[in-house]
Amino acid sequence: MNIYLSMFASGGWVARTGFFTMDLIWMYATYMAVAKVMKKDIQAHRNWMLRSYAITFAAVTLRLYQVPLMIL
Repeated sequence: MNIYLSMFASGGWVARTGFFTMDLIWMYATYMAVAKVMKKDIQAHRNWMLRSYAITFAAVTLRLYQVPLMIL
Protein backbone atom coordinates (compact mmCIF):
# COMPACT_ATOMS: atom_id res chain seq x y z
CA MET A 1 0.00 0.00 0.00
CA ASN A 2 2.79 2.43 0.82
CA ILE A 3 4.41 1.93 -2.55
CA TYR A 4 1.14 2.89 -4.23
CA LEU A 5 0.85 6.00 -2.07
CA SER A 6 4.44 7.03 -2.79
CA MET A 7 3.49 7.56 -6.43
CA PHE A 8 1.22 10.44 -5.36
CA ALA A 9 3.59 12.23 -2.96
CA SER A 10 3.66 15.98 -3.31
CA GLY A 11 7.06 17.44 -4.05
CA GLY A 12 7.69 16.15 -7.53
CA TRP A 13 9.62 13.18 -8.79
CA VAL A 14 12.32 13.55 -6.13
CA ALA A 15 9.82 13.10 -3.30
CA ARG A 16 8.09 10.22 -5.10
CA THR A 17 11.41 8.47 -5.71
CA GLY A 18 12.52 9.02 -2.13
CA PHE A 19 9.31 7.64 -0.63
CA PHE A 20 9.32 4.72 -3.07
CA THR A 21 12.90 3.84 -2.12
CA MET A 22 12.13 4.20 1.57
CA ASP A 23 9.13 1.88 1.16
CA LEU A 24 11.28 -0.78 -0.48
CA ILE A 25 13.90 -0.53 2.26
CA TRP A 26 11.18 -0.68 4.93
CA MET A 27 9.69 -3.85 3.42
CA TYR A 28 13.15 -5.43 3.22
CA ALA A 29 13.95 -4.59 6.84
CA THR A 30 10.62 -5.99 8.03
CA TYR A 31 11.09 -9.14 5.95
CA MET A 32 14.57 -9.65 7.41
CA ALA A 33 13.20 -9.20 10.94
CA VAL A 34 10.59 -11.89 10.36
CA ALA A 35 13.16 -14.21 8.77
CA LYS A 36 15.53 -13.78 11.71
CA VAL A 37 12.90 -14.46 14.36
CA MET A 38 11.81 -17.58 12.51
CA LYS A 39 15.42 -18.80 12.72
CA LYS A 40 15.41 -18.00 16.47
CA ASP A 41 18.09 -15.32 16.02
CA ILE A 42 16.56 -12.91 18.49
CA GLN A 43 19.37 -10.34 18.57
CA ALA A 44 19.39 -10.00 14.77
CA HIS A 45 15.58 -9.79 14.85
CA ARG A 46 15.75 -6.90 17.32
CA ASN A 47 18.30 -5.09 15.17
CA TRP A 48 16.18 -5.45 12.04
CA MET A 49 13.04 -4.37 13.90
CA LEU A 50 14.83 -1.24 15.11
CA ARG A 51 15.75 -0.47 11.51
CA SER A 52 12.16 -1.03 10.40
CA TYR A 53 10.89 1.22 13.20
CA ALA A 54 13.37 3.97 12.30
CA ILE A 55 12.40 3.86 8.62
CA THR A 56 8.69 3.95 9.50
CA PHE A 57 9.04 7.00 11.70
CA ALA A 58 11.33 8.80 9.26
CA ALA A 59 8.27 9.32 7.07
CA VAL A 60 6.14 10.33 10.07
CA THR A 61 8.76 12.83 11.25
CA LEU A 62 9.05 14.33 7.78
CA ARG A 63 5.31 14.95 7.72
CA LEU A 64 5.45 16.55 11.16
CA TYR A 65 8.21 18.89 9.97
CA GLN A 66 6.27 19.90 6.85
CA VAL A 67 3.83 22.21 8.63
CA PRO A 68 6.41 24.36 10.45
CA LEU A 69 8.60 24.50 7.34
CA MET A 70 5.69 25.68 5.21
CA ILE A 71 5.10 28.57 7.59
CA LEU A 72 8.67 29.84 7.17
